[in-house]
Amino acid sequence: MRRNARGKKFFLIITLPIVILLILFSIIYFMSNFLMIAIVGLVVFGGISLTRLKDVPYICISKFAIIMLLICGGTFIGLFAPHVWVNQFTTNLNKSALIEPDNEVIISLESKFDDWITNDKPNIEKYNGWVMGYQNWSFVPFQYKYYERYNYDIDFNVVDFDDLSLPEQMYVVNYFVQYVIMDYEHDIHIYGSNEYKATVDEILAVGYNSGWTEKSQDDCDGSAVVTVSLLQRLGYDAYIGSGRSHWYSVVEQQEGDDWYRPIFLNNWPSIHVFYYFNQDRIVLGQPLMDTIQDVWLLDDYDEIEGILEFASTRYYLVFIAAVLVSLIGVLLVCYPRKQNDDISQRITSQRTRRKEKLESKAFIGHRKNPLYWLARGTYVRTGHPFKKEYVNYWLDVAWTSIALFLLVIGIFELNITYWLYSYLAIGLFIILIVLDTHLVPKTKDKIVVAIKSKKTRDMNSEVSAKIEPETEIEESGQ
Repeated sequence: MRRNARGKKFFLIITLPIVILLILFSIIYFMSNFLMIAIVGLVVFGGISLTRLKDVPYICISKFAIIMLLICGGTFIGLFAPHVWVNQFTTNLNKSALIEPDNEVIISLESKFDDWITNDKPNIEKYNGWVMGYQNWSFVPFQYKYYERYNYDIDFNVVDFDDLSLPEQMYVVNYFVQYVIMDYEHDIHIYGSNEYKATVDEILAVGYNSGWTEKSQDDCDGSAVVTVSLLQRLGYDAYIGSGRSHWYSVVEQQEGDDWYRPIFLNNWPSIHVFYYFNQDRIVLGQPLMDTIQDVWLLDDYDEIEGILEFASTRYYLVFIAAVLVSLIGVLLVCYPRKQNDDISQRITSQRTRRKEKLESKAFIGHRKNPLYWLARGTYVRTGHPFKKEYVNYWLDVAWTSIALFLLVIGIFELNITYWLYSYLAIGLFIILIVLDTHLVPKTKDKIVVAIKSKKTRDMNSEVSAKIEPETEIEESGQ
């Protein structure tokens, strides 16, 4: 009861804020990846709670939250550099605010677009840009077979912009933004962060300040923000579209009262339409199960190519990482274990003595000293970490490290890139279940007991064998 009460207190003070933070991270920052994080969360939660949830529910939930914080926190830190955290939190809280058709920069860009069409009279030949229409569409989801890629030769010495069809106009606007105004560049080289949702002012600062004589730079989301803002300024019903790791532009063209055909700018068939949005509405592009499949299955090896190539040439680093993860995992999953009253009293007595010894020290014994609390959580709680009573925990660390290492090696040996996430989830689930049930140490203990029992039986047999001849001699003597 006491442990459950402490678990409840820890849950209210520590775990609940972590859970709220995870929800905010998942919804605000990851959005389409929220489904994958949710699935991983179910795997982790199942792995650490199936056998003990009724016994210590608050502790199980707390462990789950901490593990997910480590997973999501690592992803978050990898995507967002610390100096953009506050900025990106507020930006991602309301992504539709990035669309600014009335921004003075966009008004200036509209003038540049009109001047480019009227005075420069560009001759746009077929270019390697993706502008797609969706033919004969009156239902969800968007499917490959209905896409039509637009390619035109448009000479403004011959035609006027207003005389073009809607797909042709989108073809021109896409060319203007992608090739005249902007160049593609990764966020890390511009903003110092692997992921950064920039405002119109930030994206177009270089072009605007140079009078549009120099090109601005950004990645797909920056291009989408600029394109949609300009399209709305020009009077189109435009949206920012979101697919797997990609933002693009969407324009809806009304066809009667019952159905419409969207046009996609800077998108291609392999990027499925999860949803698209503007200031007024959000439109889902496909059923939830299709989105789960898109997120969970790895269609494009390029997404993880750098990570896999790095890991495949540095197995020693993979093993070191496996050991560190195992140490954390064993501490989170395996503590606390049920103990009988005698062992519990002995451990409590030992901790009390170590605490008294710590507090007797002149420097480190003061509660205001951070080192005191570090020692409380390590030295006081465990004492010497390599004592005999901890051998089973180190055994858990050893086999878990090897299992995680082999799990990663299996990615290269089995060539399962497409099913990578499923493979890792199943492997992680099995490891967590075995770890939570304490199966390996229990098996070791049974083997040790069996060996000792066999030795005892053998010794007893030997003793019996020696006693029997002596008994026979005594009886014959009598």
